[in-house]
Amino acid sequence: RGVFAEDPAEHRRHGLQLLAGAPLFGMSNTAKFEMELAIQYVDTEWALGGADPHQLFPRLASELFRRQTFGHNSVRVLRSGRYVLRRVPCGDYEAGRAFELPASGTVAISGGNGALGLVMGEYLLDLAERRGSGGFALRFLSRSARVGEADEGRWREIQRKAEKLGVPVEQLRCDVGSQQQVEDFVQGLRGGLAGFIHAAGVIRDAMLANLTWERFDAVFDPKHRAAMFVHAALERHANPGLSFFWLFSSSSVFGNLGQLNYSGANACLDALARYRAGRGRPGLAIQWGPWGEVGMATTMGEAIRKRHDAGATPLFSVREALAGLEAGLRTGLPTFSVVKYNREVLGAMVRQAETPMQCHTRNFYAEIMPPPPAPALERHHAYTFLRESQGPYRAAPSRGRLVRDTYTRRLLEEEEREWGDDFRKWAA
Repeated sequence: RGVFAEDPAEHRRHGLQLLAGAPLFGMSNTAKFEMELAIQYVDTEWALGGADPHQLFPRLASELFRRQTFGHNSVRVLRSGRYVLRRVPCGDYEAGRAFELPASGTVAISGGNGALGLVMGEYLLDLAERRGSGGFALRFLSRSARVGEADEGRWREIQRKAEKLGVPVEQLRCDVGSQQQVEDFVQGLRGGLAGFIHAAGVIRDAMLANLTWERFDAVFDPKHRAAMFVHAALERHANPGLSFFWLFSSSSVFGNLGQLNYSGANACLDALARYRAGRGRPGLAIQWGPWGEVGMATTMGEAIRKRHDAGATPLFSVREALAGLEAGLRTGLPTFSVVKYNREVLGAMVRQAETPMQCHTRNFYAEIMPPPPAPALERHHAYTFLRESQGPYRAAPSRGRLVRDTYTRRLLEEEEREWGDDFRKWAA
């Protein structure tokens, strides 16, 4: 409840309670891939007791008992109306304001010895070089403070660029999954934190039937618990120069087979970003699609890489990812996604809509890839409405449904004999 709340008054009134249901959103998106069930995510008012039951509860009941469209959308049911989740291009939301680098202070990057953390550090240095600015320091945080062999070249390049710009850079030992270590780090900066990029994370993939609490904890600790520790430390220690707090999310909105724990953890990051934005604090969650040049992609075999590139969301390069990041930063939104689409594959996906998951995919991408009407389909034909309303339930109808369908067909036959199959004639 209240996971997608945007009203600052809601965030002030209910606080971090609004994050409690966030994991369910990410988990439901992954569960759709793993189970052949209609799974429906419904967000509503946090304080249900304060809402008018005669106005809100009938809408909730209607949503939960929509037999034909249950599982086809993720929705918010509020007193003000019903809102449906859709993926939209960022162009319409661009505010035209470029990201501003801090002129002083420290920028910290968790997961700083990993490929993604290093990419972000190099991006900030390149941005400073293009704009002729600097003045900040870069601190790369990790549990070991050691850069792996595969990323040593990028780290040396960061050191070279930083020396040229006069920007201090350092690998620091700090486990952001430890509240005490995060507290000590933030407190030690004495209010000098200018930016924080939370790029830490691990994966412990497993299908739902094989997930254990240990696998959940292993993923949640460096992801959303670490983000909460940073948030709590920032609440206790004032950092007036803090201009950005980026949280790196993934698979929370899209879901991914075998990553129910990872999707849930990332959905918490999205909710935390919305909460901080609602309280007037820096907060942004970036939902990354699949990277193609860093991280796990560097160990992919050629066959796996080709399979990715032939899918709906092919791997993107570092250059493409950073271009998407800059476009998203101009939106001013607390969450956005950076994804590369294969429009031909996506078009085929939205045309085929039989199962609840396929219908959900079609609806979710409807703004980016509108599904065309089926060829030679007469939209005014009575039997067309009947077939479309049945959807995937034609395969296994209940006894009651068979009775109703039999009655409906007979009624339609009588209507068509009298009026014809074109409903437009009825007005005459």
